[in-house]
Amino acid sequence: MNEIQLGKAGPFVSRLGLGTMMMGWRLAQAESEKVIASAHEQGISLIDTSISYARGGCHQIIGQSLRNLKLQDKFFIATKVGGIADDSDPPDHRGYSRRNIIRQCELSLTQLGVDCIDLLQLHFPTKEFEYQEMLEALILLRSQGKIKYFGVCNYTVDDMQSVLAYAKENAALKPLTNQFEYNLLNFQQQELLFSQLETAGIGSITWGPLASGLLRDWYAKNAVAQPGSRIDTSREKDQKIALLNEPSTQKILKALTQLSAETKLPAHAIAIIWQLKKNPANCTLLGPSSLAQFNDLLSHIEIDSAYPVNFASLL
Repeated sequence: MNEIQLGKAGPFVSRLGLGTMMMGWRLAQAESEKVIASAHEQGISLIDTSISYARGGCHQIIGQSLRNLKLQDKFFIATKVGGIADDSDPPDHRGYSRRNIIRQCELSLTQLGVDCIDLLQLHFPTKEFEYQEMLEALILLRSQGKIKYFGVCNYTVDDMQSVLAYAKENAALKPLTNQFEYNLLNFQQQELLFSQLETAGIGSITWGPLASGLLRDWYAKNAVAQPGSRIDTSREKDQKIALLNEPSTQKILKALTQLSAETKLPAHAIAIIWQLKKNPANCTLLGPSSLAQFNDLLSHIEIDSAYPVNFASLL
């Protein structure tokens, strides 16, 4: 699998990354372990997770899987702090205070069973705490050898502008990466963000290439949630179905259906191939809900192949 460099001076990782939000929720230990093994076999080297996923259960599944598979040193581990680590946690154990970033990082190390986290990310932008306070915590953790790099997630152009301005004014470190949602349904809004990150030498990691499943074949033919799917069981089901029925979404799905018929590729594979070709320096996360889904998706994506797909109808 092709590799990309995270930012101008960061490490090289696989073009595709493994997103793990479903582990501990829809995927139990045994199937999660098989997904991780399959990812390794396919050349995927980045695993993205969060202390919030399954309230730490995802971390524990990943750690146990890597030990069982003897793959502890084969993956670049990216995780996130700032969210809810345990539903019983008091309010001061959540958020982005210096104390909580350190506390959640140390808890993540224990749950994952590692001595150092490759990339520690702030899960969401916040106005509650100053960037300086968050940065001090991250620099301390790095000096202690507990993290190698730090990044941010879901930061908008305006959020990043504030971070970059602070870094310039204070000769401070910039984040290695920004992780954000990117797919056929929102790409026009994200083009400026890509440009901003590239100019600043900050890497991009993107999630949601299938828009939580909306870009799968089912939704090109049905205006309701697929029974048992991620959308069907999501707290945001109504919002997702509303998005599905928007004219702009229907236009994309119609174009995907046509391209699928022409290429004999499923709609979801076309949606991801489009993304890989449009932003070749970006690490795209795949977050499977099952081993079968993951292997099916990978079987249709040959990153080194020049698929004869005319993407013009999708734009």
